[in-house]
Amino acid sequence: MTAVITEAQRFEMHTSLRGLMGEEVANTMMEHLPPSGWSDVARQSDIALVKTELKSEINLVRLGLEHLGKNVKGLKIVIGALIPVMVACFIGLYSALVSKL
Repeated sequence: MTAVITEAQRFEMHTSLRGLMGEEVANTMMEHLPPSGWSDVARQSDIALVKTELKSEINLVRLGLEHLGKNVKGLKIVIGALIPVMVACFIGLYSALVSKL
């Protein structure tokens, strides 16, 4: 269990260290302590794990985007093929309507 140190406790520890070791050494020691406790400090292994997980997530997104790109390309082909058919239908419909008038 990691205890969280309060500002009051940090100040008390700093004051005690100054009395025991002098101000310069006490300041140096306090500078090397994390401000909110060791539970907030990431280890190299923590960072490596997050890096690996992030790379996996990025690869999944990349694969999804590639798949989406292929789908869009397919839709462009379908739409490109449908446009001439629709134009022909509209021309035929227009011709039929005009001939009725």
